[in-house]
Amino acid sequence: MANNLGSKRVVVGASYGLRDWLAQRITAVLMALFTLAIVVRLVLEVFTIVWLVACTGWAIQVLWRL
Repeated sequence: MANNLGSKRVVVGASYGLRDWLAQRITAVLMALFTLAIVVRLVLEVFTIVWLVACTGWAIQVLWRL
């Protein structure tokens, strides 16, 4: 059994190479873009609902004056 405790311990990191690092970064960018797309879609849906309610209110007001 090797004595790998204390100051003689060999410290190794989890270095898997450039390809894995790049794949992780690309995946993170894709996830961020997907999240942004979902948020934009939700904002546009809310804006559409508000716009339709406003148009309905305007139409009721116009018809009320007739």
